[in-house]
Amino acid sequence: MDIPDGVSDEAAAICKLCAIAVHAIGISDLKMGDSVAVLGAEPIGLMCMQVARAAGVGNAFVSEPAPARREAARSLGADAVIGPTDEDAISAMASLTDGLGPDVVFKCAAAKSTLD
Repeated sequence: MDIPDGVSDEAAAICKLCAIAVHAIGISDLKMGDSVAVLGAEPIGLMCMQVARAAGVGNAFVSEPAPARREAARSLGADAVIGPTDEDAISAMASLTDGLGPDVVFKCAAAKSTLD
């Protein structure tokens, strides 16, 4: 892919992350007011949370083991941030949603354990 003149490498990299997140939200069954869980607060996960917010989600929950990434999720607007090594993420999200669990889950982590 050719990057147009005047677009920095940093801006081009962010565009790719944004495109991935917008595509993920677009192909999901996300509806306004839904609750969303994002597993992994790496750049794509954080972008998915922000795009979901822009799409009108009711609540956005993030599960992330790294403290700095959990803080990034909080600062970017997550309603709740769960440290899966400190607490059971499934139970925590069930509790946050009155036992229903999130309406849509985005797996944005590279860890094999998130597939379980």
